[in-house]
Amino acid sequence: MKTASRFPHPSVLLLALAAALPALAPAAAHAQAPQAVGTGITYQGKLQQNGVPANGLFDIEFKIYNHPTLGSVIATATLNSVSVVNGLFTRELNFGTAFDGSARWISIAVRPSGSGQSFTLMNGRQELTPAPYAVGLALPYAATYAAASPLFHLVQTGTGDGMQISAAGGNALELTTTGNTALNAFISGPGTALYGQTTGGNSVFGYNLGQSGNAALFRTEGSANASPAVKIESNGTGDGVHATSRAGHAGFFENTAVGNTDSAVLIQSNADSLALWTKSTGLGGGARFEISNPANPDPAFEAKTNGTGLAGKFGGDVRVQGELHATIGTVLNRATPVAFGTFGNNGLFESSSGNVTVTNVNGVWRIFVVGEGDPSLWTVVASVQYPDVNSGSDEVYVIRIGNPVSVVGQPGNGVFYLRDRCIANCENFATAHSLTFVVYKGV
Repeated sequence: MKTASRFPHPSVLLLALAAALPALAPAAAHAQAPQAVGTGITYQGKLQQNGVPANGLFDIEFKIYNHPTLGSVIATATLNSVSVVNGLFTRELNFGTAFDGSARWISIAVRPSGSGQSFTLMNGRQELTPAPYAVGLALPYAATYAAASPLFHLVQTGTGDGMQISAAGGNALELTTTGNTALNAFISGPGTALYGQTTGGNSVFGYNLGQSGNAALFRTEGSANASPAVKIESNGTGDGVHATSRAGHAGFFENTAVGNTDSAVLIQSNADSLALWTKSTGLGGGARFEISNPANPDPAFEAKTNGTGLAGKFGGDVRVQGELHATIGTVLNRATPVAFGTFGNNGLFESSSGNVTVTNVNGVWRIFVVGEGDPSLWTVVASVQYPDVNSGSDEVYVIRIGNPVSVVGQPGNGVFYLRDRCIANCENFATAHSLTFVVYKGV
């Protein structure tokens, strides 16, 4: 007993094509929704018994293998009570998802129905060759495979696109991964590795649902590559870049190489507008400039202009937590006072910088300044303050200031002397007045 195919080189998929295409050819009288092709295939065979066409009922067993002689059984289909007339039979087989694009072979065994005999293997294994209408490409198609190699690999050696996908409503392409990269776009030439275009929504959308990892990562690998890792151009009225954050920084820019002398951020404007505008609507500051390296001698903030305007302008009070230096011409001076104070005739301070004390020695005021060494660099400015200019007293006082000098045995401390003297309309009793001084230090 043996079976024989109707074709010299049998192929289950080829026979499935022959059976399926006639049903698809006629035009439908009314438009209908397309139907997906299932996984069932049609097999036509010829069975001979003792050299003549067989007749009757037979049980036929089909097995799919992944090797012509060895290998494992991928799927099995058994047809019971197959009607054979003049040696011919036609039946549908369904091996599920056995056909994933890998090479397959089929074996056939037969026995008379109801005989209880073992199946007799016919003709060994036959290779299943591909057909123009492949079950694996029927749409919609969904499958799950565990493989170390790519499930889908396309190589385009021409000038056309490697793949073109379009969608009328949903996403043209949706990729998800639980491990590595969902999409790896690689190009060895000068073209674009990934191109996104849209007429309404986002042309590229990165969304990370995990507890770590980036929604997008852009990197240039060549050390000689002078092009930007990301270039954004906007021809509309919207922002070129709009970054928001609920917890961390909305933007973070860092130079990671110690030898990199370029700025971490360079902002340039060719328009008649501000190159940089920082604005805070909350309770935080508008901007902060900080150097955390104690060995860095460069300024935390530098403002320079080559125009006719000011290098800096402040619309409110200015507070300096440290020294303020100013260059006038070619001379750099410390603009912040090293000491100041106002005291009355009784020698008591009304206000002071806290690092000064005052005593009266033989009618001369001695001003002692702590911790501002090298008094030769000091400049002292002093004046007389009258509490009531309409008191009717017309005394006129002048102040004489002595040169600041160091204190013997107290390096870092200095002292200078003030003397106030009435020079006009002086009376027996001096009118109450105060003395105010400010000490600046050059560098």
